[in-house]
Amino acid sequence: MKFELACNWDVNLLKGLEKFPDVELFGGIPGSLIAGGRASFVAPEITESDAGKYIESARKAGYSFNFLLNASCLDNREYRKDEFAKIIQHIGWVESTGADWVTVTIPYLLEIIRRHFPELKIAVSSWARVESVRKAQYWESIGADAIVLSEEINRDFKTLEAIRKAVKCKLILIANPGCLYGCPRSFYHANVMTHGSQGGHSSEGFLVDHCYFSCTSEKVRHPEELIKIRWIRPEDVEDYEMAGIDCLKIIDRYKTTETLLSYLKAYSERRYDGNLVELLNLPRKKAFLPANVKYLLRDEYINTAKLMEFADITDYPVTEGLVLDNSRIPSNFLSFFKTKDCATSDCRECGYCGLIARKALKVDEGMVGVAAGKYEALLESLVSGDIYREDSTGSADEWDADAGKAHKKLLDFVPAVFRQAAEKKIASEVRASNGGKVGVDDICAAWLRATPAPFRKLIEEKIMEMRS
Repeated sequence: MKFELACNWDVNLLKGLEKFPDVELFGGIPGSLIAGGRASFVAPEITESDAGKYIESARKAGYSFNFLLNASCLDNREYRKDEFAKIIQHIGWVESTGADWVTVTIPYLLEIIRRHFPELKIAVSSWARVESVRKAQYWESIGADAIVLSEEINRDFKTLEAIRKAVKCKLILIANPGCLYGCPRSFYHANVMTHGSQGGHSSEGFLVDHCYFSCTSEKVRHPEELIKIRWIRPEDVEDYEMAGIDCLKIIDRYKTTETLLSYLKAYSERRYDGNLVELLNLPRKKAFLPANVKYLLRDEYINTAKLMEFADITDYPVTEGLVLDNSRIPSNFLSFFKTKDCATSDCRECGYCGLIARKALKVDEGMVGVAAGKYEALLESLVSGDIYREDSTGSADEWDADAGKAHKKLLDFVPAVFRQAAEKKIASEVRASNGGKVGVDDICAAWLRATPAPFRKLIEEKIMEMRS
């Protein structure tokens, strides 16, 4: 079995791959004309020049590179002569980097690349939702060299084997997807992620990912859903080789190098000792790269102070409250799915995943309950529209001179990208005590109330330093 590994553009990733010679890399850059896959606020940023140098280094080290052009929608810009010319120019640049492959979701884009750039090999994205023989044959007929099959059929061996018999192209499965099985948001999510990554789009990279938060909330509130996700255990790689799958794709490119290499090691060794939930995209400390908050803190789009109230959600250690012990999953776990048609079954009547959950899943109800509350609060704010409403102007109480100085010192400590949001939030929070002027104590109390949990300790330390 071959593996494709997500590229986070870290040079240390290439160094870490020295132990895994038979690996391909895949990656993309946000802010480009086509982009797609991951929104700019999560995708690692890199210039075209540096991306080209990285790909050159990867190929010199013996690794082929698949450049992602997997947008699910181009806003119909592809049908304008000026934009068509830009698309051709951008793909020409991709070819010039030495990339071996490109991955696409749009059939028209595949046909354009096949006509104008015949040397590039083309893979079809999982977002194309290829989950039948007929779809696979179509994509192969228009020139696909590989197909990343929909993760929805990862455990549908009857369909996997039928597709293998029907096409000659390379077949790939995502090894560690985190999406809910049968997720009704998948098409919408693909589009919002695409538009949140495209240069020149009206969203300008701004996106509060309602789909991700809704999906994560469901997993937290109903942990049995974690079993239904179509992940592939490292121990079950052989089953997929027998079904004719050529390659497993390991995600995600906004994970740290240490995390990505740990995934690759597990699948290469066909063994994972630990919490299988950590393979997925649930919040886990030190597994994710920092978000590009400049795309989120946009006062013209959202109340940034209210948005920052939920800043700790992405850092909340959900994987510590949900532990899926791989050693407790039966060795014949996949056997059930080789005879069961999940697509035509009612999970409430089946109960198999619930049985596995009771055997192998440990839930910290307290921690999970707190996390569920946080997600529900954010989702409610998005649906009600409260997160878009401006705060009241706050207290009209007069500040004394020392309070103003203390506020300025604390504000100077805040990174520039957060400063405007912090200023607004403190203005709405501060209140004078005992009916007098706003004093230093009042300012400090307002800062501690308003600061999101991930940053509160730093503010506490700054306050102590300031007052010592």
